[in-house]
Amino acid sequence: MHQPVYLKLHWVGPGCGERDFSETTSVNGTIVITPNDGGTIPLPASFQGFLLVWVVDANGNAIKFDGLIGKAIIRQFPQADTAYNAIPIQAGAELLNNAIISPPNGPLQFDGIHYKEVTGQVTGSVFPPVGNFATYLIFLTLDAISNRPNGSTFVDFRFSDQFENSISSSTSFTCWGLVSIAGLGVTSPGIVQSGPAQTVTGTPVTLLGLIMTQDLSGGGTGGPLVTTHNIVPFLNNSVPVPTTFFPDGAPLPVASQQ
Repeated sequence: MHQPVYLKLHWVGPGCGERDFSETTSVNGTIVITPNDGGTIPLPASFQGFLLVWVVDANGNAIKFDGLIGKAIIRQFPQADTAYNAIPIQAGAELLNNAIISPPNGPLQFDGIHYKEVTGQVTGSVFPPVGNFATYLIFLTLDAISNRPNGSTFVDFRFSDQFENSISSSTSFTCWGLVSIAGLGVTSPGIVQSGPAQTVTGTPVTLLGLIMTQDLSGGGTGGPLVTTHNIVPFLNNSVPVPTTFFPDGAPLPVASQQ
């Protein structure tokens, strides 16, 4: 008999709007989620954002499972599909398998005890937005209270080419953000490295992300058409930043209830 695995899934978009749902699979099973097929899965709050998934028991308690893997397949353009692997976050190393981490509708603590911490600084290779190419940086943070007003996350970053010439820039976003590097003066392949993500007061926060590169050489009288579409995850600096993610319905921190 197959062991059931119960999942909680939360779409989170720019501005921290959220929609959630549940799924059931098995230990070696696979589920396919298509957000716009008109079925039982709710549409995301926005066409941009991220999907956060964790394992729960039959009573809805978040538990240690450490067995989820995933892949996102983006079919934004019929002629230019792309895919990338999900970012796995394990439960705390000291917990036993199936140990309860959080009660139903409780917050998710990425503190190294409940779930492992993630980081707040990223690095990656970028292709310059020259000719027919467009490059975007996609950022998200787990320092979020879903469906509530959230403060902005601020990120400074620096581009360096093969000769170590550098250009600095910055951005801010709320829960999820996308930045085009067009107009920043990047003209040759190189690397981009962020500084530590922070709140407006300088408090460190988590930062994860992707780099998206598009070839716009297709098209005709109707304008540019994407012919290739490539997405790769950022690398990180392995410096942990503890945080708590508050799904919709989770008890809020005292400061947020005032």
